[in-house]
Amino acid sequence: MWDPFTREEQAAILAALDGQGRNLIQFAFWTGMRTSELIALEWGDVDWLNGTINVRRALTNAARKTGPETTKTRA
Repeated sequence: MWDPFTREEQAAILAALDGQGRNLIQFAFWTGMRTSELIALEWGDVDWLNGTINVRRALTNAARKTGPETTKTRA
């Protein structure tokens, strides 16, 4: 898997953030989700018992008019 930031760069970015902003960016780093997938998440996508998140939708500029899109890949 290719990461756009090195571990050192990720640590520097996280060190500059706090609160919910830091949580969001750390979650993005750890999951590798696309931005469109992150912003389309809903609480119903979180399975707290199994510790999983179901990525079912993506929200893009085009989808703002038509509604959420499906994800890019089934995986």
